[in-house]
Amino acid sequence: MRSPFSWFTRTKKQNPAVSQIDVERKYVLGLRSRRIPTLTQLRYIPQYLSSNEKFLLRLFGLLILSSALFIGIRFWQTQIVMIPRQGGTYTEAMVGFPRYINPVLAVGNTTDSDLTKLFFPGLMKTNDKNELVPDLAESFTVSEDAKTYTFTLRDGLKWDDGEPLTIDDVMFTFQLIQDPNYSSPWNYTFKDATFERTDDKTLTVKLKEPSTLFLAYFTIGILPTHRFADVQPANFLLVEDNTRPTGAGPFKFKSLVRSHSGEIRSYSLERNPNYYGDKPYLNELRFRFYPDIQSALSALHKREAQGLAFVPPWYDSTEQDVANTIKDPLVLPQVTALFFNLKNNLFDNKDFRRALILATDRQEIIDTVVGKNGLISEGPFAPGFAGFASDLHPRPRIPDEASQLLDSVGYKIGEDGMRKKGDNNLRLVITTVNEAPYTQIANIIKQNWNDLGIEVDIQLVEPGRFTQDVLKPRRYDILLYGELFDQTLDPYVFWHSKEALDPGLNFSIFINKKVDSLLESNRTEWSREKRTKNYQEVQRIIADELPAIFLYTPVYQYIIPDNLHDVTTGNLLSPSERFRDISRWYIHTTPVLKSSLEM
Repeated sequence: MRSPFSWFTRTKKQNPAVSQIDVERKYVLGLRSRRIPTLTQLRYIPQYLSSNEKFLLRLFGLLILSSALFIGIRFWQTQIVMIPRQGGTYTEAMVGFPRYINPVLAVGNTTDSDLTKLFFPGLMKTNDKNELVPDLAESFTVSEDAKTYTFTLRDGLKWDDGEPLTIDDVMFTFQLIQDPNYSSPWNYTFKDATFERTDDKTLTVKLKEPSTLFLAYFTIGILPTHRFADVQPANFLLVEDNTRPTGAGPFKFKSLVRSHSGEIRSYSLERNPNYYGDKPYLNELRFRFYPDIQSALSALHKREAQGLAFVPPWYDSTEQDVANTIKDPLVLPQVTALFFNLKNNLFDNKDFRRALILATDRQEIIDTVVGKNGLISEGPFAPGFAGFASDLHPRPRIPDEASQLLDSVGYKIGEDGMRKKGDNNLRLVITTVNEAPYTQIANIIKQNWNDLGIEVDIQLVEPGRFTQDVLKPRRYDILLYGELFDQTLDPYVFWHSKEALDPGLNFSIFINKKVDSLLESNRTEWSREKRTKNYQEVQRIIADELPAIFLYTPVYQYIIPDNLHDVTTGNLLSPSERFRDISRWYIHTTPVLKSSLEM
């Protein structure tokens, strides 16, 4: 390799008396005619620097490097933002198998409701504050007397197969619901409403009775007329479109896999390019279905799924091998309670009902059955929802006071340690569904009351027979059951005296004129603040009258991967509402200049 001093080498040979130092000095001096040294030449400069000069050079270089790094980091922090970008797949495990992915039918089956929410938008939807806002509707109006609702449809709406979505589809959907031959669970809700097609974009709905709350029911999804127009009632439950739907939501059907027995085991959805709203960031959604929660949890541990909604409160993932997951609470407007059948003379005395409340250890139910995330209830409204009165504090278990009250109403402890009035033993029967967690809760309450000398029997009824054999005929003394409010968050159906018999859900057969008046006035009240105050008054009256022992509100867990962002959590009106902002869910991000977003 030729040395950079090779041209001096020849000089040295011609004059051996010239030293190497002189040669190098001449080389350096020769650089004076060249303003900028080459990189090859610069690497020899340290040979001519003193130790102090070398230290200063290194320090200066370090300062330059540090300054450049600091400026770069500050620029990234202040001028660069990470924004979502399209891409990625999310897989969720679900308990239960889909049957009817159809908004006219999907009521009561959580899996059906969840999938239906993804395919079929309604005229209205809820936002992140649980407020009603237009969805397929561009706008809406409600008459002053709260009996006429008018909706104007958006322009350019399409089904995911490219067909136009029109006012005829909206009319068709509600005609199916109102026709009893199609067996829609929504029939009772809409049976007295009149639907009129005002023009090509406008629908007018007239109610027999005024209701400022009825708007919430128009979150029900709309069906495509061109897929169901020729389907006869006898075949409505059987058509393929109930499992391979044509929808208008942010995602559309892609594929499904069935087991040998015909159950749908997995389901895939892809981005719908015809969706009117913001297109989803995720490329694909996948769902895997399992017969029970244990199977679904096992799938999560095996990495068959990334997420799982509505995990039982007792589940603790810190004790399991679940990597890259987080848990967020999901609270529904739901309360589990013991309802006294007030038609039974045994419960006429309020002090007797109070004694049973003071004998019940709700904290034990939370600790041993519900899990650490359960919330003790003191009324029909779940914490965080309209109507909840935060000034009502749960009554603790006070056995001594409960015993004194039982004594005061004539139920004394006999020689056998059990309570009786005269010759009649105090015997109570708790009726509930033969499934967890009701069975465990019933046994805790039985032991609580046994400790005070009360004889308790538990009557367990299979889920398939429970509504027909127990709820409809009100065939129970004490009912252990849960109530889940619908979209309106209106307790009318649970506590108004008109709902004391089937098909109403006033399980305590509670009659109170003041409560009736408050519930009725709320159906014509426009002020949300006023409605909330009325509901709080309802809760206080019920807390005083004691028609039920309110036990707890369950708080579910939603397990999702760490890299899935902007997922809805918190208080939801229904389980499927967790998908209301699914277009915003994202996995991948990309950096952009902040200034470009402000333009």
